[in-house]
Amino acid sequence: MSAFSLDTSLWKDSVSLKARSRKEEVDKPYTPDVRRPEYRSAFHHVTPFYSKSRSFVKLMQSNGKISCNKDTTVHAQYIIQGEELKKEQGVLDFFYLVMSRGGIVQHGRVPVAVQTGNVNKGQFSVPLQQPTDLAPFAQVVVYTVIASGEAVADSQDFPIQLCFNNKVSLKFSSLQELPAEKTTLSLQAHPGSLCSVRAIDQSVLLLQSEQVLTVDYVYSQLPTQKLSGYPYEVEDYEPYPCLPVPVPELLPEMEPEVEPARRTKSSSYFEPQNEKNDVYSVFKEIGIKILTNSDVKKPYDCRIEMVEMLYDAMVDSEVPMAFSMVTEMAKKEETKETKETVRTFFPETWIWDLLTVGDSGLVAVEKTVPDTITKWAAGAFCTSSIGFGVAPNTGLTAFQPFFVSLTLPYSVIRGEVFTLKATVFNYLSKCIMVKVTLADSEQYTFRECDGCQYSLCVCGEESRTFSWIITPTSLGAMGVKVSAEALQMDALCGNEAVAVPEKGSVDTVVRTLLVEAEGTPQMVSHNALLCPSEGPVEKQISLLLPEMFVARSAKASISVLG
Repeated sequence: MSAFSLDTSLWKDSVSLKARSRKEEVDKPYTPDVRRPEYRSAFHHVTPFYSKSRSFVKLMQSNGKISCNKDTTVHAQYIIQGEELKKEQGVLDFFYLVMSRGGIVQHGRVPVAVQTGNVNKGQFSVPLQQPTDLAPFAQVVVYTVIASGEAVADSQDFPIQLCFNNKVSLKFSSLQELPAEKTTLSLQAHPGSLCSVRAIDQSVLLLQSEQVLTVDYVYSQLPTQKLSGYPYEVEDYEPYPCLPVPVPELLPEMEPEVEPARRTKSSSYFEPQNEKNDVYSVFKEIGIKILTNSDVKKPYDCRIEMVEMLYDAMVDSEVPMAFSMVTEMAKKEETKETKETVRTFFPETWIWDLLTVGDSGLVAVEKTVPDTITKWAAGAFCTSSIGFGVAPNTGLTAFQPFFVSLTLPYSVIRGEVFTLKATVFNYLSKCIMVKVTLADSEQYTFRECDGCQYSLCVCGEESRTFSWIITPTSLGAMGVKVSAEALQMDALCGNEAVAVPEKGSVDTVVRTLLVEAEGTPQMVSHNALLCPSEGPVEKQISLLLPEMFVARSAKASISVLG
């Protein structure tokens, strides 16, 4: 984005601006799936703002979005010709309207000192109170009417930072923790707020980013964010000889009462211009309909209008943008106290709570970090007597220097032979010697695969996979326990000495696998209708099993509807 200013004092009429890049396109042979930057020119056509007396007022644009935390002001500059004022007039009143979300929410008057006979130039301020209630846009219009009957006005849209009256914040006591460690989640909101807090595995939200509640999303649900233009029912269609087109058919209730003898059979109207070049278009741009006998419309010169229309059709062009993608990777090594981590808790949703904020406006809860190596995305929204509030999303990364991950099917058949794979990841900068062990169990038998080794070197940013051949022997939930330990050894891993992390040197993972019965499942349903109108009613149902069935595979369930 480039900013510049131009001196318009010598401009007499319409001006065309052209911008182009200093870089030039280089002709290269076409390459599939490769997008190269394009350096096109951009054009902009401006016309002078119409004022019969050459009196103007201009609302100045703000730098960026207006802060929502405190009241502010916007500034307007004016030029008023002294000969257009009343004799000995010393004060001229400027009026302002502030619109937001489709309605007028603030209004007022600003008097400025003027002198007859001189060109009056100056600046005044328009207050914007409670910007939070004005978001996402404050549409401001300032206007005055001078003694000659001419209206002088300008309008501008001011973007407001999106926030709520209820300021909500959420943070963890640390940005990164080992699995199964304790952490504290602190929530700050208006005293007495009732807050919903959640923390979900980031990988779940990657596929459903639209499900995340944010300030932007809440404001996007507003039925009206700002107004612009008029609906066709109140549009002004006036005769215009430069561009005659048929008058649209009016609705019965809109047709004016005209005597048959004076009513013409056809007429014409001009289509409204999109440029903000007169007072009428200033009000139309923010959707305010005005009823006035003041001079508000710019007269049209048919010769100039036709030339400008042709020129606009020729020079309008889009300016594409070229984007580049940059991938950054960050590495961090943790070296803390030695501790074995046993990981058994792998939820997708970690926190899903309702919390009440006390008089202090702060509540803290202690939570145990789940065993999943991932980033947990946390968020919260609150309601209170002062309104709604949403906390910016925060996160906690569950991480350890090296860990083991199991690859398991969802379910297997009893007696089925399958391969269990355990992958050890090393995110240290040094090599480690890892010994991986599969625990014995009465629920399955296993054997080592041919040629497999279970003590190997795993260097930094590398991974190794270990396998076992397993045969389930019992039905139901089967627990599989695998441990990976970083060993202290004098031997070298390649040319490097073996390192041992001071914290998290042993990682143990316990995962559950569903073991189903062999054979073909059979289901029998028994239905009964009970009417306990005169007291309790009993119903006996016999569950007869077939002569031949798979041992320990029988199960029953009951459901009641009433």
